[in-house]
Amino acid sequence: MAHAVVVCSAVVVICMLLHYASGQFRYQVRDAYDEVYTKINLINEVNCKTKQPEDLFLAMSTVPAIPHITQVDPKYANRTNLYHVHNTALNRGFFFSFIFALEPDKAEPGLMYYYKSQNADIVGNRWVNASGVFFNANGTYPNFYRDFFNRTLPLFGPHTIRYDDFNEPTNPMREATLLTTQGTDMGAGSGTKYDSPYFKINNWFKAWLPDRRTQKSIYHARIKYSNVTGQFVKGAQDDYEFKFDFFGPPGPTDQTDETLGPVVWSPPYFDCGRSNKWILTASVPIVDLYPRNTEWRHLQDHIYVAVATASVDLREIDINQCPLGLGNEGPNYFANTAKCKNTTYCEPYIGFGLRRGGYRCICKPGYRYPHWQRGPFAGDIIERATRDEYEHGFDCLRIGEIKVVTSHLNQEPVNPFELDGSTTEPPYDPQSPYDQAPPYDQAPPYNQAPPYDPAPRYDPAPRYDPAPRYDQPSPDNQPLYPNQFDPAGNDQNPPFDQQPFNLRKKRDAGAEAEEAPEQRVEKREVGTETREEEAHVRRKRESFRPNEKLDMAIFKIKNVTKDNCKQLRPEDLRMSSDTIYGIERYYSMQMYTAVRLANFLSDYLQTINPEEVFSDRLTDRELTVNQVIGEVLANVAGDDQLIGSGVFFDVNKFRSRDGFTKQFFGPYAMRTDVARTYLIVDFAGHSETYVNDPWFRQVKARWQSIHEGLGLSKFISKFMLRSGTSGRALNPYEHFPDVYYGLSTQDGVWTPPYFDCDGYVNQWIVTYSVPFFGQNILRTGLEFKGVVIVDVKLQNLDIDQCPMSPYVANAFKGTDRCDQLTTECEFVPGRGFSRGGYKCNCKQGYEYPFYDPTTFYDGDVMEVEYSKMKKGLLNRFSQLQCRIGGASAVVGSVMATTAAVLLAAFVQFS
Repeated sequence: MAHAVVVCSAVVVICMLLHYASGQFRYQVRDAYDEVYTKINLINEVNCKTKQPEDLFLAMSTVPAIPHITQVDPKYANRTNLYHVHNTALNRGFFFSFIFALEPDKAEPGLMYYYKSQNADIVGNRWVNASGVFFNANGTYPNFYRDFFNRTLPLFGPHTIRYDDFNEPTNPMREATLLTTQGTDMGAGSGTKYDSPYFKINNWFKAWLPDRRTQKSIYHARIKYSNVTGQFVKGAQDDYEFKFDFFGPPGPTDQTDETLGPVVWSPPYFDCGRSNKWILTASVPIVDLYPRNTEWRHLQDHIYVAVATASVDLREIDINQCPLGLGNEGPNYFANTAKCKNTTYCEPYIGFGLRRGGYRCICKPGYRYPHWQRGPFAGDIIERATRDEYEHGFDCLRIGEIKVVTSHLNQEPVNPFELDGSTTEPPYDPQSPYDQAPPYDQAPPYNQAPPYDPAPRYDPAPRYDPAPRYDQPSPDNQPLYPNQFDPAGNDQNPPFDQQPFNLRKKRDAGAEAEEAPEQRVEKREVGTETREEEAHVRRKRESFRPNEKLDMAIFKIKNVTKDNCKQLRPEDLRMSSDTIYGIERYYSMQMYTAVRLANFLSDYLQTINPEEVFSDRLTDRELTVNQVIGEVLANVAGDDQLIGSGVFFDVNKFRSRDGFTKQFFGPYAMRTDVARTYLIVDFAGHSETYVNDPWFRQVKARWQSIHEGLGLSKFISKFMLRSGTSGRALNPYEHFPDVYYGLSTQDGVWTPPYFDCDGYVNQWIVTYSVPFFGQNILRTGLEFKGVVIVDVKLQNLDIDQCPMSPYVANAFKGTDRCDQLTTECEFVPGRGFSRGGYKCNCKQGYEYPFYDPTTFYDGDVMEVEYSKMKKGLLNRFSQLQCRIGGASAVVGSVMATTAAVLLAAFVQFS
């Protein structure tokens, strides 16, 4: 009997253990993510060829927030990876459409130009995992075969993917380096008829070809060439400009069937037989005149002859598990799969990819975090929680005794846009957002710029007179700032309490005025040319407080224009390098664009030898002038965030196809005020050479001396080329594997902000420059060849005013107005180069005290209320802080009550 009891007890204990250990996530209900993940795991490279087409595709809604060219907004950083793919495909579509229209057959890109261009797309951007150009049947006129003029190939589809080299014998670390690519011709060999209806995964091809569209978009290029002697070449109208029109990809406003814009996204699919991964592909059409070289002109027409594609790994794309709403409009297959409680709302994270938990749960208005919780609840922790942890945690506590935001209806509003010192203010509006909190249902979300910009443009404390000095004609080199901000000093000084800190300190110490420094003239030699630089004046460094430096930067942006820039001093047209903190994050796409072109030029100049001879195939020749012009034009046309882009060769480093060596060659492409019109200027035609510019000299000084690729990254390419014009087989490239040396984004250099007053750009810009390399004239080693640059707009860059470590090079850190005791600053992107790009969150143990649709203080509101306080107006700045979190309710405890009664009784009787 006892034995039976023991056995029964053991069975009960085991059952209980199995019940509690049956599965940590068994309580979770199967959702949309489980369905997608199951389908992804069912397909592999072994069984994909036997699957039906519907098994190889996912719904388009599994990729939320597909970017569109009319909605490109870097503010939504979770879409950045898709922007890289979007712009890469668009870049290649513009280049080939331009070069096919401008160059004759024999000057068009050769065979290896296609592969090396695609190779640069991948190694120059870590988010692009595949790139290709797929021509329609008999749609390409190759110039790389002997005796093949005016004849076409059956199919031609050069395609390159990122190769996983973890098991390569040349990789002893056995870790993927992301530096190896594999290219092949999808139009050659057996079983690769990508234009066939039986090719299961060619939606990117069928979206554009065969071409059934009757209208094409026209683009205009104005080109200023220079000759070998460095002089501009006169055009047909004696105006030094060659006007060239070409057909290209559809524009943002061109309605073509059901497609709006130049880029078409295919649904996510399994790339069977190629990369064998789940990928997402963007495709752009390429325009050419077809048929070519015929006397039957009535048969010729500009049509889509090919498709340029770029792909990204589906696992690299962030999903959004939050409910549909602002910034997550849908369709979204993963919507409402987040596990936030009713007391919290969901906000997506960045960089999680195709994984659960890419969100955080933030307390709703009227609730606060428990005292043991610091900040929002992380989604990945919630997804890993057990049933008991989930049911008894991740909840916010209700706030009691909530305050109501008051309104000062009798107070005149502050005009934050007042920069010129005038007293004119806008008419009073009782509903002005400067004087009262927005209604509950109209408060702007923190991740969007509000309809107004109440950030003050200068410190209300009268540290300097912001009145402009441009009402009357001024002499050259006039200081931008009034006398008290003149670093050289003047006899007229402001009151003691209004002087900058460094001047007050010097005067208080009794320091005498600094004597006028000596001037010196520097000369630099470039080849046979000697350039005399302007007089350089050495002065002591000025130490400004962070708020003063921010005010000065905003003041410069507002007041320096193309009309007065030539009258100002050089120091008024520059800012320090610590004013562009975070530019690598905001302009990452533009950095990849420059690195992509630099890597392409390095690859081409290092591995292509025009003197080589093959049996039936012609080798690639030197780069042509128009090919380089087409590359910089494609950079600008394919990216709306770029102001300009250029390639600048070093002295006597560009050798044209006709055998001449140009002393200088620097084509620079930029936008114009006319839509779809671009200006390309060869800067070699200017009297002042570009080799003396800081962005060129700094890069050259760093990389002009290299030995066997020391300090450079080694890239390996494995190309499989078609065996002949028929394309019946694939053969390895003669230089298999192909190796070259290049750089990454970390090796480029950002210049400090400056106002470009050369008559072309005429605005505040920042330049990113990266070098490229090639073989020396004896082909015995590498040498510095030149610099690739991209110019971006300073005003679009976000300012981070939150506190940071002392060693962080951010001129504006710590300029936020958050209460340091009860709140902490959090950076908010999307506000541009202005104050207020942050929010003040309550610290751990504190709660938001107001009845408000938010649980934080917006930076714009903080700046406006601070401005009111400094001006002596009614304000609520002192109220914009959090209070200590209190108990949400009075809870009785039997043990505590009993202990208190016993203690009282003991005290009474003792």
